[in-house]
Amino acid sequence: MQLLKKMLVTFSLSVMLSSCIDIEEFFTINDDNSGNYAFKMDMGGMLEFSKSMGEGKNKKMEKKDTLINFRDLMKEEAGLTDQEKEIFSNASMKVNVDEENSEMKIVVACPFKNMDELKVVKDNLMKVTKKLKAFDRVEGENKAEAPDEETGGEKF
Repeated sequence: MQLLKKMLVTFSLSVMLSSCIDIEEFFTINDDNSGNYAFKMDMGGMLEFSKSMGEGKNKKMEKKDTLINFRDLMKEEAGLTDQEKEIFSNASMKVNVDEENSEMKIVVACPFKNMDELKVVKDNLMKVTKKLKAFDRVEGENKAEAPDEETGGEKF
């Protein structure tokens, strides 16, 4: 009976969480084989799910519209190879958050010059995003806010 309960809970959680994040990839390819690659994450379902679970009731609803150009981050971050600096210098990350309306969209995009570069962009865009700590930059904009009442000031 315990095993059946565990399996039911596991199955239920996996079904509920599977619709929390929608991920799409977009390619624009020009006649000369150059173009743009974009990776879009829509996490509105995750925000809606956390609201339904009662998380953040006493928290101020966040609203944010941010564009981060990787070129600006490269001035501060020394952990990239020369090839990464060249290929990803024109990449960007756009973040739109409206917690009140359960909207959270992140688009990471990068132009490419040819098909070989497209493969490098597709395989490494998220790795470079992490190396540049781009997500930390978006999070860092709110560090001066009042402490979260539910966690005693701890940010998780």
